[in-house]
Amino acid sequence: MFLYMSSILILILIIASMFYKMEYKYEYDVVVTKMKMKANHLSSKIIMNHMKGIKFDPKQYKGDSKCALELYDKNHNPILNNIKDKIYFDKKVYIKDNMIYMVFNDTFGHQNVYNIVLKNHWFLDHNKLLEKTILIFTSIFIIMMIVGYLLGRLFLKPILIQREKLNNFIKDTTHELNTPITALLMSINKKDLTSKNNINRINLSAKRISEIYMDLTYLFLEKKDDTQINSIDVSKILLENIEYFQILAIKKNINMKLDISSIYVKIHKESFTRLTNNLISNAIKYTNQNGNITVTLKDNKFIIKDDGIGIADEKQKDIFDRFYRATSNAGGFGIGLDIVSNICKEYKFTIDLSSKIKTGTTFTIRF
Repeated sequence: MFLYMSSILILILIIASMFYKMEYKYEYDVVVTKMKMKANHLSSKIIMNHMKGIKFDPKQYKGDSKCALELYDKNHNPILNNIKDKIYFDKKVYIKDNMIYMVFNDTFGHQNVYNIVLKNHWFLDHNKLLEKTILIFTSIFIIMMIVGYLLGRLFLKPILIQREKLNNFIKDTTHELNTPITALLMSINKKDLTSKNNINRINLSAKRISEIYMDLTYLFLEKKDDTQINSIDVSKILLENIEYFQILAIKKNINMKLDISSIYVKIHKESFTRLTNNLISNAIKYTNQNGNITVTLKDNKFIIKDDGIGIADEKQKDIFDRFYRATSNAGGFGIGLDIVSNICKEYKFTIDLSSKIKTGTTFTIRF
């Protein structure tokens, strides 16, 4: 903004200077043109009177309140002396003491007049012209400042939004990692280390850290699996991962219904795991206690349905954007659905969303 306004200010100062000079010259040219017209008129009158034989009478020639007149003979002696100043006959037009003097010599000696001298009281108010110039270009500069500020805000808005999202992501990632790490530290310090509940806590915490690591690796390091894609029975992968999520669901007293059939899809195992895990994890996060989740895998589709908090209509178009979170009611850092979207694009799957506030959400992946 500073560079923009500095460059605009320099440009405006240059243009203002040119404007001031042009206005000055315009005013000067207007006065000089009027004086030339008056001199031409007087010269023609002197010549015509001489040709008509009219006797020279100085009283016939006089100036006005704005333009004084003086006539001189061949030796520069005044015939009609209305100007008391010293006249420079070697100059045609000159300015002295804010007065414009014009020496006109086109009478050719008719009626013994060789020079017509006009003195114009040039009332050019330099201060007024300067004030006018400053007012005009200050107004332009202010307008350019406003326009520049508005354009700056408009152009920087996406950057500021992304920066805010990134800041929130860093905070949320720290929080997400802190929870399982704290649980791990508490579990390994317990006296009864090998108890079933303690082993479950360690398993869940380690699994959660692994999930976060895998998501971040996939998203930011773009670690893609370069092995050949083969058709695999994705139901086996899903059932393996469901065991982990059922433990999470039990902790929230969520009823998880399964309708899983054996289907083959051309996809890497890790990609399918990330795809389904993120959707199931979100369903558990945003479903209230005693809620219901239905996981369906059949007819070449994967469907995850919950009766949770739902997603507002105006937010549904943004939920697949990186770092975007539709609500802060639950954990997460806004990359899960971005990963889902990227995997769908990579394997050319289609994803549909149906959601209603306080009713629930359904994601449908068509392979």
